[in-house]
Amino acid sequence: MGRNWVLGLVGVIAVLGVAGIGFATYTASASVNVNATAGSFYLLQTADVSSQSLTSASAGCGFSAPGATITLTVSNLLPGDFCNFTITVQDPGSIGGNWGGYLSACSGPCTQLTATAGNLGAYVVLLPLSANSDHYYLTVTDTGTGAVAESDTWTLSITGTPL
Repeated sequence: MGRNWVLGLVGVIAVLGVAGIGFATYTASASVNVNATAGSFYLLQTADVSSQSLTSASAGCGFSAPGATITLTVSNLLPGDFCNFTITVQDPGSIGGNWGGYLSACSGPCTQLTATAGNLGAYVVLLPLSANSDHYYLTVTDTGTGAVAESDTWTLSITGTPL
């Protein structure tokens, strides 16, 4: 009986040993190479003079070409004159995102012209490569008195964060 017990124990050990060797033999490792490309997120702005009230023939409302920032200029505005700008913001990249804008300080005499800017409505998530766009509005008004013409320049920067 003792001999059977020893043989049984040896048999169990042998089976476990073979199973361990078999397990170790069939254990393998795998590696995976992943190629990824980063998307792009950037904003494109275009501007338009949506309305104006100019009392002088030499007065004008202007803006720079499309890009990441828009430079808005007003020339020879007289008291009561105004320029309304509409800036369209689009995302031509491959990643959507949120955006917000800020207006730089005035460069020029800056004594009687005021600029107010804002997005009318909620900012939208700009989807990439689509016709989805949002608008930013800016009004420059000559709040001075008398007949003094003034010309000023602002830079409107629209920045965003990718989703």
